[in-house]
Amino acid sequence: MKSLRYVVGLAVVGAGLTVVPAVQQAAAGDVPAPAVREPSLVQKVREGAHGSVEVSSSRATGKASSMRAGVGGDLYPSSDARPIGKADAFLRQYARAFGAPYRQLVRTSVKKDRIGSTTLSYLQRYHRVPVFGAMLRMSIDKQGT
Repeated sequence: MKSLRYVVGLAVVGAGLTVVPAVQQAAAGDVPAPAVREPSLVQKVREGAHGSVEVSSSRATGKASSMRAGVGGDLYPSSDARPIGKADAFLRQYARAFGAPYRQLVRTSVKKDRIGSTTLSYLQRYHRVPVFGAMLRMSIDKQGT
């Protein structure tokens, strides 16, 4: 009987530990993006892009895991900004397609290679804590596409 009470007590504590973080997140108003497909954002990228757009989605989250424009294409032709400005503008508009609100993305590096392409890296942080495995990389070629 004593061991049954112990097991039931552990189950109640475990259930409470599962519910409390969700309630705290909802109360904070900064709930991570839900794991639901947002085809409208991906469709908007396709509609605004020049050329074909290839999109891969994560089986676990249903969110876009990668997007790429076909040869000679551009995912965000409406921006004439330099690479950092263009990448930030694209993410400001479409970050949720990848499963993260823009305000949670922190640019961690900007690297330019010998042929003029720029690669930018962003990490997702939730309440200043890095989200494991949540990184975005953007590559912009010498022509700005």
